[in-house]
Amino acid sequence: MVSALVVSDMGMTFEIPGPPIPKGRPRYNRQTGTWYTPKRTTDYEEHVAWCAIAAGVRLEPGTHYDLEIDLHLSSYNRDRDNMLKCIQDGLQRMGDGWDDRCVWGLVLRTVAVKDAAEEKAVVTLTARPRVPVGAKNRTEES
Repeated sequence: MVSALVVSDMGMTFEIPGPPIPKGRPRYNRQTGTWYTPKRTTDYEEHVAWCAIAAGVRLEPGTHYDLEIDLHLSSYNRDRDNMLKCIQDGLQRMGDGWDDRCVWGLVLRTVAVKDAAEEKAVVTLTARPRVPVGAKNRTEES
């Protein structure tokens, strides 16, 4: 089940049901001499993309976003930074021309749940206002 997109002043929020999966390391196939991403990783990235698309998320290329992810986990002994990377790569698979270089702000929280059946990720994307090229930051003015 995919929750509907919630749009507010705080951004677009959607849910990715199921346990978050850490991004797997690339593997080398000695027979073909090629590198490949493990199937478990690519399956989860596709799951993330389809959850975002089904919820109605539309990401604009060239727009910077603040990304907040709440990982609802039953155990803290997990590789949370690679879960983050897998979710970011899944968003990139949406085909909007967006990639993780568009993330300017990042918050990753872990929410404890009692049962593994309750595990999920909740993602909030908030667009940042565009700054004209050559404009100075507030910190550069002082």
